[in-house]
Amino acid sequence: MTRCQLITAAGTMIKSDFPAKWPQFMNQIMTCLASDNAETWSSSLLVFYTLVQHYEYKKVEDRGPMDDVMVVILPLLQQRFMQLFAHDDSDQSALIQKQILKIFHAYTQVRSDDIRLHEKTNFLIVEYFSFILAFKFYQLKQWHHGSIYVV
Repeated sequence: MTRCQLITAAGTMIKSDFPAKWPQFMNQIMTCLASDNAETWSSSLLVFYTLVQHYEYKKVEDRGPMDDVMVVILPLLQQRFMQLFAHDDSDQSALIQKQILKIFHAYTQVRSDDIRLHEKTNFLIVEYFSFILAFKFYQLKQWHHGSIYVV
């Protein structure tokens, strides 16, 4: 309950203060994502998701701060996702992976053709989702042959 209220409060602050009055927000998120604590990742991703949602349906010219943030944070999100995907099959890991995918989806769903990221970041995104799709295809193929059950 307290965590939910704190995330809601942070979201309100982000909407009114980022980037002009809260320029250190991204450094704080990056610090949290750089930690080794999965609970910290989860909370910081929920707060970050409120930022992405705030910019989700804005005009292209108004999304500059979000684009600048995503250039920096997408490689870290990709790294965290792959780390969890490959080495941690816990429920908490699945929730964090889901949150990362929700962030990416919210960022790209409205204007995927207008996204202005660095070439390296675009490559990471394609690599990231190609891996996920290939793995899921493999699981479905195995399931179809009766080897495993995929939910």
